[in-house]
Amino acid sequence: MRDDRTTRMLLACGVVGPILFVVVAFAIGAVRPGYNAWHTYVSMLSLGEGGWLQATNFLVAGALLIAFAAGRYRRGDGWPAILVGVMGAGLGLQGVFAADAGLGYPPGAPDGVPSTQSTGSAVHYLLGFVAALAFVGTAVLIARSFGKDPRSTGWARYSAVSAVLSFGLFVAVVIAGSDGPTLQGLAGAIQRIWILVGFTWLSLLALRSLRERGVSRITSGK
Repeated sequence: MRDDRTTRMLLACGVVGPILFVVVAFAIGAVRPGYNAWHTYVSMLSLGEGGWLQATNFLVAGALLIAFAAGRYRRGDGWPAILVGVMGAGLGLQGVFAADAGLGYPPGAPDGVPSTQSTGSAVHYLLGFVAALAFVGTAVLIARSFGKDPRSTGWARYSAVSAVLSFGLFVAVVIAGSDGPTLQGLAGAIQRIWILVGFTWLSLLALRSLRERGVSRITSGK
């Protein structure tokens, strides 16, 4: 059974979404006055003048990931597709709920992430936590499924490594934001590595999906 055009368009969103998010966020961070990409989370780009650009980036990338999840689900995918949808929803809603000022941005903000958060900021970070766990769960399930296919052992290993790296880097991102001068100077850099690890894997998974035909080999883990 061959995919219809709608399914393939949805799958293509999974290639575009992660790449678009990385390019836009990294470009904004490189040119935003007073912003230090080594030190400050991507989330803070939603603050200050021009903050709407990063807020929109969250929304668009999240919507594209949800579309990719729908494409995988149409292929017969199960929990991996659902978790990608959760990831996309979490990412997109971070564009609605902005983080509070911190990690030195906007200029004059505290060097770390404030211990006391506004409701919107707390929701922002909670959504990030949910999206991060959804990614790890997706990669683990796909590693398990591909591990049962002798033709896909390379992808199984890559998915497993991506899950472990993503979880470890996410923990490092959280620690860096609250650890004082030891790691705070690298909080933004660590987060960007984490984003690249996860979003590279997602884009490659979507590209592989486009090259497949018909029902997915990726299952709910059965």
